[in-house]
Order: sequence, then structure tokens, then C-alpha cells
Amino acid sequence: GAGQFLGTGPVAPDPNLLEAARLGLSNMAAAKRKLEISTWNIAAINNNPFEYWITYDENPEYENIMTNIEAFLEDPGEKDVKV
Repeated sequence: GAGQFLGTGPVAPDPNLLEAARLGLSNMAAAKRKLEISTWNIAAINNNPFEYWITYDENPEYENIMTNIEAFLEDPGEKDVKV
């Protein structure tokens, strides 16, 4: 999660999930099956800053900039541009 990327705390997988994954892969190997396809949607990068808005107490400026972006989007005033 965000803690890993922000360096705010230790990150460890859920032990139940870890065990279930280990058991599933062991069962596949024992049955002589192999994983042929795997997908993972990491992120669809776009221009929506709120898709990634997180709580980041260690940096109050982050909250400030996100609040300012929200205020601008809600009321751009004279900077509003027709498209």
C-alpha cells in the first residue's frame, strides 16, 4: 500500500493470504500444472488527482495542494476555459 511507497511503516503481506497463495501454488506444482497467464492492474495513469488522494500526515503540504486543486476545480473563476 501507500505506506511502502511513502516509507511510513513496515509492510507485510496478510499471513492468511500468504499461506493460501503458498498452498495453491504447491497444489499446482504437485499436480504438474503451471501458471500460464497472470495479469495485474497496477494503475491507469490519468489526470484525475483524486483517484490517488491519500492521507499523508507527515506532509501537510500534500493535503494543502489537494484541497487547493479541489477548490479550483469546483470554482475556477476567470481561469475557466471552454473546451
